[in-house]
Amino acid sequence: MSDGPLFLSLGNKNKDGRLTTRHIRRIVKQLLGFLGVDNSTHGFRHFFATETLKVLPAHRAQKFTRHKSIDMLQVYNDEIQRDEDVELLHKKLEQVAYAS
Repeated sequence: MSDGPLFLSLGNKNKDGRLTTRHIRRIVKQLLGFLGVDNSTHGFRHFFATETLKVLPAHRAQKFTRHKSIDMLQVYNDEIQRDEDVELLHKKLEQVAYAS
């Protein structure tokens, strides 16, 4: 996992060239507003991490989400598993209902 800046600033002269968290939050919020999505920057990150975990194992998804710990990704993985379990339960209950 790289420790360098993910987003470089073209105008802000930080010592390491990074965009500030506040600036990234403002950019994402403007983009989400333009797209008509009522969500926060963290909500967007949550969505991205969840969707990434649906297609990649946690140790590989960690590189894309830039979480420092795989344990942090487990929260998203638990949500995915819960949603899958609920869907399986609904299907099973439908089978039981139609069998009676």
